[in-house]
Amino acid sequence: MESYPYQKDFQEYLKAIGAEIVTDEVILLPLDSCSLCVDQVLADLEYTKKVISVILSGNQVSNERLEKVKKLVKNENLKIHTDEGSKSKSYDLNAFSPILINTSKDNFSYVSISPQNSAAYLLE
Repeated sequence: MESYPYQKDFQEYLKAIGAEIVTDEVILLPLDSCSLCVDQVLADLEYTKKVISVILSGNQVSNERLEKVKKLVKNENLKIHTDEGSKSKSYDLNAFSPILINTSKDNFSYVSISPQNSAAYLLE
């Protein structure tokens, strides 16, 4: 993981969507971005045992993807937040595809999540 230079914008974004983060890790998941990336993250989140906050955003989302999202709600260790107005696009967050942000230290760090590394970051 590398330093997350958009920490201030991220904190303002959380306030704008009314998301109170109570976990050390947050996934920004733009549902309308890279299909392979999003689908892999959704699949891995369905089985994760990690406690993670997930912020869902995106304007045009397929019904199939929405069905996958509904499965996540059953996973009690996931803290789901929605960005219904896609406010994420108004902030400089570097979240064009799924990213994982570690908020456990004063200086946040992050990594872009891809099909190749999703399991390594999301599954235990």
